[in-house]
Amino acid sequence: MCGVYWGGYVNGKRTARFSVTDWDVARPRSNQAGKHGSQKVAQLHGTLASVRCLRCVREYASSRYLEETGANCECGGFLRPSVVLFGEGLPPFDYERAEEWTEEADLFIVLGSSLLVSPANLFPQRAKQRGARLVIVNRDTTPLDERADMLIQNEPIGSILQRTEKYLNA
Repeated sequence: MCGVYWGGYVNGKRTARFSVTDWDVARPRSNQAGKHGSQKVAQLHGTLASVRCLRCVREYASSRYLEETGANCECGGFLRPSVVLFGEGLPPFDYERAEEWTEEADLFIVLGSSLLVSPANLFPQRAKQRGARLVIVNRDTTPLDERADMLIQNEPIGSILQRTEKYLNA
Protein backbone atom coordinates (compact mmCIF):
# COMPACT_ATOMS: atom_id res chain seq x y z
CA MET A 1 0.00 0.00 0.00
CA CYS A 2 1.17 3.48 -0.57
CA GLY A 3 -0.04 6.98 -0.06
CA VAL A 4 0.97 10.56 -0.41
CA TYR A 5 0.06 12.81 2.44
CA TRP A 6 0.42 16.49 3.04
CA GLY A 7 2.86 16.78 5.88
CA GLY A 8 2.27 20.46 6.57
CA TYR A 9 5.28 22.60 7.34
CA VAL A 10 8.63 21.47 8.76
CA ASN A 11 10.98 24.34 9.57
CA GLY A 12 9.10 26.53 7.09
CA LYS A 13 9.22 23.96 4.27
CA ARG A 14 6.02 22.50 2.79
CA THR A 15 6.26 18.70 2.88
CA ALA A 16 4.65 15.90 0.91
CA ARG A 17 5.37 12.38 2.07
CA PHE A 18 5.13 9.18 0.06
CA SER A 19 4.72 6.20 2.34
CA VAL A 20 4.65 2.46 1.72
CA THR A 21 4.92 0.76 5.09
CA ASP A 22 3.43 -2.19 6.91
CA TRP A 23 1.83 -0.01 9.58
CA ASP A 24 -0.11 1.94 6.95
CA VAL A 25 -1.83 -1.08 5.46
CA ALA A 26 -4.52 -1.93 8.02
CA ARG A 27 -5.34 1.49 9.39
CA PRO A 28 -8.55 3.28 8.51
CA ARG A 29 -8.12 6.54 6.65
CA SER A 30 -9.03 8.69 9.67
CA ASN A 31 -6.63 6.93 12.06
CA GLN A 32 -3.84 6.97 9.52
CA ALA A 33 -4.37 10.66 8.86
CA GLY A 34 -4.40 11.44 12.58
CA LYS A 35 -1.24 9.42 13.12
CA HIS A 36 0.58 11.60 10.62
CA GLY A 37 -0.78 14.79 12.18
CA SER A 38 -2.69 15.58 9.00
CA GLN A 39 -6.21 14.95 7.78
CA LYS A 40 -4.97 15.20 4.21
CA VAL A 41 -4.17 11.67 3.06
CA ALA A 42 -4.28 10.34 -0.51
CA GLN A 43 -4.21 6.55 -0.44
CA LEU A 44 -3.05 5.82 -3.95
CA HIS A 45 -3.36 2.06 -3.73
CA GLY A 46 -6.36 1.93 -1.44
CA THR A 47 -6.78 0.42 1.99
CA LEU A 48 -7.61 -2.92 3.58
CA ALA A 49 -9.70 -1.08 6.16
CA SER A 50 -12.69 -1.06 3.82
CA VAL A 51 -14.39 -3.13 1.14
CA ARG A 52 -16.34 -1.86 -1.84
CA CYS A 53 -19.13 -3.23 -3.97
CA LEU A 54 -18.19 -4.27 -7.51
CA ARG A 55 -21.63 -3.23 -8.76
CA CYS A 56 -22.51 0.09 -7.08
CA VAL A 57 -19.07 1.03 -5.61
CA ARG A 58 -20.54 1.59 -2.10
CA GLU A 59 -17.91 1.21 0.65
CA TYR A 60 -18.20 -0.65 3.94
CA ALA A 61 -15.83 -1.22 6.87
CA SER A 62 -13.79 -4.37 6.22
CA SER A 63 -15.15 -5.82 9.48
CA ARG A 64 -18.44 -6.43 7.65
CA TYR A 65 -16.61 -8.55 5.09
CA LEU A 66 -14.60 -10.42 7.70
CA GLU A 67 -17.49 -11.10 10.08
CA GLU A 68 -20.13 -12.14 7.55
CA THR A 69 -19.29 -15.17 5.43
CA GLY A 70 -20.32 -14.47 1.86
CA ALA A 71 -21.35 -10.91 2.68
CA ASN A 72 -22.75 -9.00 -0.26
CA CYS A 73 -23.69 -5.38 -0.75
CA GLU A 74 -27.28 -4.29 -0.16
CA CYS A 75 -27.62 -4.09 -3.97
CA GLY A 76 -26.59 -7.76 -4.23
CA GLY A 77 -23.15 -7.05 -5.65
CA PHE A 78 -19.97 -8.75 -4.50
CA LEU A 79 -17.67 -7.02 -2.01
CA ARG A 80 -13.90 -6.84 -2.44
CA PRO A 81 -11.10 -5.09 -0.54
CA SER A 82 -10.78 -1.39 -1.41
CA VAL A 83 -7.33 -1.79 -2.91
CA VAL A 84 -5.97 -1.12 -6.38
CA LEU A 85 -4.74 -4.27 -8.07
CA PHE A 86 -2.19 -4.37 -10.89
CA GLY A 87 -3.76 -3.16 -14.11
CA GLU A 88 -6.43 -1.07 -12.36
CA GLY A 89 -6.40 2.72 -12.38
CA LEU A 90 -5.65 4.72 -9.26
CA PRO A 91 -8.57 6.47 -7.54
CA PRO A 92 -8.92 9.79 -9.44
CA PHE A 93 -9.60 11.93 -6.35
CA ASP A 94 -6.59 10.59 -4.43
CA TYR A 95 -4.37 10.82 -7.51
CA GLU A 96 -5.31 14.47 -8.12
CA ARG A 97 -4.68 15.37 -4.48
CA ALA A 98 -1.27 13.67 -4.61
CA GLU A 99 -0.41 15.60 -7.78
CA GLU A 100 -1.41 18.89 -6.16
CA TRP A 101 0.62 18.26 -2.99
CA THR A 102 3.62 17.12 -5.04
CA GLU A 103 3.55 20.41 -6.96
CA GLU A 104 3.37 22.44 -3.72
CA ALA A 105 6.05 20.57 -1.75
CA ASP A 106 9.47 22.03 -0.97
CA LEU A 107 10.44 18.75 0.71
CA PHE A 108 9.34 15.29 -0.46
CA ILE A 109 9.97 12.30 1.84
CA VAL A 110 9.74 8.70 0.58
CA LEU A 111 9.28 6.06 3.30
CA GLY A 112 9.67 2.35 2.52
CA SER A 113 9.13 2.19 -1.23
CA SER A 114 11.07 0.48 -4.01
CA LEU A 115 9.86 3.26 -6.32
CA LEU A 116 9.38 0.66 -9.05
CA VAL A 117 5.60 0.81 -9.57
CA SER A 118 4.17 3.46 -11.85
CA PRO A 119 2.46 5.88 -11.71
CA ALA A 120 3.02 6.29 -7.96
CA ASN A 121 6.80 6.32 -8.44
CA LEU A 122 6.48 9.45 -10.58
CA PHE A 123 5.52 11.72 -7.66
CA PRO A 124 8.99 11.95 -6.08
CA GLN A 125 10.50 12.46 -9.54
CA ARG A 126 8.10 15.34 -10.27
CA ALA A 127 8.79 16.94 -6.91
CA LYS A 128 12.54 16.76 -7.50
CA GLN A 129 12.21 18.15 -11.05
CA ARG A 130 10.36 21.21 -9.76
CA GLY A 131 13.01 21.89 -7.12
CA ALA A 132 11.84 20.10 -3.98
CA ARG A 133 14.40 18.41 -1.75
CA LEU A 134 14.06 14.63 -1.87
CA VAL A 135 14.63 12.35 1.13
CA ILE A 136 14.45 8.56 0.61
CA VAL A 137 14.21 6.22 3.59
CA ASN A 138 14.23 2.60 2.44
CA ARG A 139 15.90 -0.69 3.30
CA ASP A 140 16.96 -1.40 -0.30
CA THR A 141 18.22 0.73 -3.15
CA THR A 142 15.78 2.57 -5.42
CA PRO A 143 16.11 4.02 -8.92
CA LEU A 144 16.09 7.53 -7.43
CA ASP A 145 18.81 7.07 -4.78
CA GLU A 146 21.39 9.03 -6.78
CA ARG A 147 19.00 11.99 -7.11
CA ALA A 148 18.10 12.09 -3.41
CA ASP A 149 19.30 14.98 -1.27
CA MET A 150 19.33 12.61 1.70
CA LEU A 151 19.35 8.82 1.65
CA ILE A 152 18.79 6.65 4.73
CA GLN A 153 19.14 2.87 4.38
CA ASN A 154 19.51 -0.20 6.57
CA GLU A 155 17.63 1.28 9.51
CA PRO A 156 14.04 0.51 10.57
CA ILE A 157 11.63 3.22 9.44
CA GLY A 158 9.91 3.19 12.83
CA SER A 159 13.07 4.19 14.70
CA ILE A 160 13.81 6.92 12.15
CA LEU A 161 10.30 8.34 12.51
CA GLN A 162 10.51 8.25 16.31
CA ARG A 163 13.77 10.21 16.27
CA THR A 164 12.37 12.65 13.71
CA GLU A 165 9.24 13.21 15.79
CA LYS A 166 11.34 13.93 18.90
CA TYR A 167 13.45 16.40 16.90
CA LEU A 168 10.42 18.20 15.43
CA ASN A 169 8.63 18.39 18.78
CA ALA A 170 11.68 19.60 20.72
